[in-house]
Amino acid sequence: MKGALRLAEKNQSQMTKVKDKIKNYLDKNGRSSVAEVAQGIDYSNGYTLKNLKELKSDGEVEGKKTKQIPALVVSGNFYVLTGDKDYLLSIVKRHAPHLMGRARGMSVTELQKLLTKEIADSVVGGPRPWEFWR
Repeated sequence: MKGALRLAEKNQSQMTKVKDKIKNYLDKNGRSSVAEVAQGIDYSNGYTLKNLKELKSDGEVEGKKTKQIPALVVSGNFYVLTGDKDYLLSIVKRHAPHLMGRARGMSVTELQKLLTKEIADSVVGGPRPWEFWR
């Protein structure tokens, strides 16, 4: 029984430390995504999100889901339409390698248009990521 109690106390202490790290991160950096907080405090996205939601429930941080990010369906595969040029080029390479010569010289906005107009089977609403702040 004492071992279980000590383990529970240790887990509670660790969660308190993580929550303190999260609050300090948000105080220092302002409005942030879960991934940014997780990277900043060196914990997984899932564990960070769990603690952020608890802090929000306790009224210690504010948070909401952001606008929906568009996503593409290409040959049955789902891709979030990001602003990462290398990622967008990898989709072109995988699904339309004959367009790579043209795609390499494009801006991110042009690549996004190429993917949505010429390569994607459809464009759908993607995820709605969380953002948190204090």
